[in-house]
Amino acid sequence: VKIADFGLARELEHKERAIKLRKDQRLPIKWLAPETMIERACTKKSDVWAYGVLCWEIFSNGAAPYAGVGSNNIVARK
Repeated sequence: VKIADFGLARELEHKERAIKLRKDQRLPIKWLAPETMIERACTKKSDVWAYGVLCWEIFSNGAAPYAGVGSNNIVARK
């Protein structure tokens, strides 16, 4: 089941552990794991992080997991 796709969804090859992101690629900061912003790579672990953010949004009636923190501040903290 695909809930949403920001253009990052790819199927990993058999021995592939991560998908490298392009430098110019626009990213959904709110759902990205901190290591994804630093390493610019998506892994199964970063998928779990994004799922956790989604669950937070669902069970909090749409509240942002980082209340009061804008995307620019999140990126600056990396």
